[in-house]
Amino acid sequence: MRTLDAKWHRAQRYLEEGNVASARAAMESILASDPDQPHAHVMLGGIAWKADQIRVGTEHALAAMHCRLDSPEFICDVIAALASVGEAAAVHDLLAHPLLTYMPVTVPVLMRLSGLAQGNGEHGRALACLERARSLGAGGAEFLEYLGVQLVFNGKLDEAERTLE
Repeated sequence: MRTLDAKWHRAQRYLEEGNVASARAAMESILASDPDQPHAHVMLGGIAWKADQIRVGTEHALAAMHCRLDSPEFICDVIAALASVGEAAAVHDLLAHPLLTYMPVTVPVLMRLSGLAQGNGEHGRALACLERARSLGAGGAEFLEYLGVQLVFNGKLDEAERTLE
């Protein structure tokens, strides 16, 4: 594990220095040691995407989805990577990840999930995330405006009107 940590820190340092080729090689080395490293897949997918290697970026985003995902925050990162390459079905599947349902999730994560769900056309799921965020104390004018819009998308016009007022 120590070697993996060293490789990961080296890859991050290369990225910070703008040495994309060395960062890519370091992350590929990580995946050669352990293909179940979602962070490396997401990073390699982002590098590929920026280099207009869409197919490679898509392959890495899909590979990340099938790795061990252990935090709601990182699940959001993988969902965003999948959305960026147009993998709507995979986004739909990952939005239903058990950790997002059974693990404590913060308001910022719920807001991000709501946006990702809305972007995927899943307005019921987006609204459910907002309702869960509200139960955790989310509020304020910006939140209520976003909630009102989601209520409209979900056909709850009377509730949307009250919320937006």
